[in-house]
Amino acid sequence: MDQQYIDKKFREKLEGLEVNPPVEAWLAISEAISKPARRGVVPVVFRMAAAVAVLIVSLFSLNFLLLNRSGQDTEIADWSVQDTPLFDLQPDRVAASGEQREEAQPSTLAGSPGTDVQAGQFSPARASFTDPGRMTPRQGVYLDRASLTFFPFPERSRATSEGSVSDPGINALTGGSDLMTLAAGTDDGSVGNNISLGAHFAPQYNFRLLRGTDGMSFSDIPFQSLEEQILSYSVGLNAYFELSPRWTLQAGISYMNMGQYVKDIMSYQHPSRLPLFAGHEGSVNHPQTIITSQGNIRLSDPHLYFADQQSYRVLTNRHAMEGTDVQSLSESQEGITQVFRFVEIPVVFRYALYEGGDVGLRLKGGVSASYLLNNNVFLGHDMMQNPIGKTDGLRKFNFSAIGGFAMDIPLTGNLTFHLEPTGQLFISPIVREGVMTGYAYPYGFSLQTGISYGF
Repeated sequence: MDQQYIDKKFREKLEGLEVNPPVEAWLAISEAISKPARRGVVPVVFRMAAAVAVLIVSLFSLNFLLLNRSGQDTEIADWSVQDTPLFDLQPDRVAASGEQREEAQPSTLAGSPGTDVQAGQFSPARASFTDPGRMTPRQGVYLDRASLTFFPFPERSRATSEGSVSDPGINALTGGSDLMTLAAGTDDGSVGNNISLGAHFAPQYNFRLLRGTDGMSFSDIPFQSLEEQILSYSVGLNAYFELSPRWTLQAGISYMNMGQYVKDIMSYQHPSRLPLFAGHEGSVNHPQTIITSQGNIRLSDPHLYFADQQSYRVLTNRHAMEGTDVQSLSESQEGITQVFRFVEIPVVFRYALYEGGDVGLRLKGGVSASYLLNNNVFLGHDMMQNPIGKTDGLRKFNFSAIGGFAMDIPLTGNLTFHLEPTGQLFISPIVREGVMTGYAYPYGFSLQTGISYGF
C-alpha cells in the first residue's frame, strides 16, 4: 500500500472545507483580550473644563472690579443732622376776615455747612399737614449716613387755578442736596423675576468621538470612514432660579435622541418576503451580529440577511444558514441606523455677559445625568419604521458635560424667548467594558429654542 494513500485521501476530503466559529466565540475572544489603559478624551475634557472655569472667573473678576470703581465715583458726604425737622411746616393760618393764607416755608436744610448739628436726631414726623392734597409723598427716601437710618421723602406741591407750582425748597432738595435719595422702586413699578418656567425644542446633530482603538478587538475595522452622524431632536421642561443679578441656575427634565448611521451594510430578503430564519417561542434566532463602534447589534428581523461591502463587520453563524440559498435573495436597502433614547436631568449655571434692553447674552455650563430608556436599530435612515434589532451591552446610567451660549429676548414683561446654541459630550462611553470595540464618546450640537414665563 502506498504510504501516502491516507494523506492523499485526507487532503481530497478536506480540500475547500471552511468552518466558521460561532458568533459567541468571537465575542468571548473580544472580551478576553486585555484592554489598554483608558486615555485620550478625559484629559481633553478636563482641559476644556479648566478653560471654561478660567473664563468665568476672569469675567466675574472684571465685573467685580468695574462695579467697585463705579461705586467709588459716587461720594456721599457724611453729614450730621441737627435736632430739627427737615420741614418746619405749620397749619395754614386763615384769618376770620378772609385775609390771605400764609404758606409754610421749609426750614434750612439739615446738615448744611455752618450749622451745628448732632447726629442721628432727624425727626421728619414733626412736620404737620393740614391739606393732604397739598402735600404728596415722593417715591424715595433720605439716607442719614451718620445714623444709618432711612427717612421718607415728603414732596410738596401746590395747586392753583393757573396750574401746578413747584416749591423752591423741594427743588433744592431734589437737585442740589447733599443728602442721598434712594429710589424705592422703578417708575413703572416692575420687579425682577426670581423664578421662571419654560419649555424648549432642539434639533440636534449627533455623532461620537472615537479614541483608543489601538489594541482593542476589531481595531483594524475603519470605523471612522464607515460611520456617519445623524440628525435627531430633543425636548424638555426648564426651571430658572435667579441667584443674583448675574447668576442663574437652570434645572429641568429632557427627552433626548442620539445615535449614528452605519454605512455599506447591505440587506437582502426573499423575493416573496418569506422569513429566512426560524423562530422559537416568539423570538427569532437570527444568526448574524453586526459590529459597530458603539456596541454589537443583535438582529431580530427573520426576513433580512446582511452583508458587509467594505469590511468584516457582519458575523454569521454558517451552521444556522444551512439550507438558505443566499444567491436567490434580492437586495433590500443599504445601511442601518442606531438610535439611543435618554431621559436626562441637566443642572446648568448661566452667567450674564451682557444685559441690554432688547437682548441678554449669557454663558452657560453644567452637567447632566441621563438614563437610557431604550435603543433601537432601523433599516436605512428611516427612524419611524419598525426596528430590526437592538444594540447589546449599553450602560443604563450616563453623565455628560454641557456648555454653550444663551440669548434671552424679552417679549413681554414676563415672557422671554430663548435661543441657545449648546454642545454636549458624554464623559464616558455608553458601551460596557466587555463588548467595547473602542472608546466611543457620544456628543451632540443643538440649537435650543424655547419660551419661559417669569413669576
